[in-house]
Amino acid sequence: MPVARFTLGAAVAAALLLTLSLTGGAAAGRSDCPIEAEPPTLYAGMVFGIGRVVCATPANKISITVVLERNGVEVARVVRNDCQKTSVCWNTTANALDEPGDQTWCSHAWGSATGSFLGDVRACEQDDL
Repeated sequence: MPVARFTLGAAVAAALLLTLSLTGGAAAGRSDCPIEAEPPTLYAGMVFGIGRVVCATPANKISITVVLERNGVEVARVVRNDCQKTSVCWNTTANALDEPGDQTWCSHAWGSATGSFLGDVRACEQDDL
């Protein structure tokens, strides 16, 4: 009887490991897959919003949305759903023209890894663009 219990226990453990490997495992949870937003950057007169998800181990699918905001109003949005079986997924918004005067630019990002919502984050410019 002890051999049967050991075999059953080994089979359950193997099934659990297989399930975790097919679903991205525990690494797809919030603590192992933080989402980050970078302050917007100015390049050639255009402002870009930046965000990324960095998982400790590869996730089956990572989705990330990055919104560029000017003075709290959305001016550009890009959704990326094509990061598969990877641990890092970058997303950069479409560009927006920098306007004369003083504005506050922010990158706002949210996403998921293997179906688990990772939260949302915002990073605003530290210096005038």
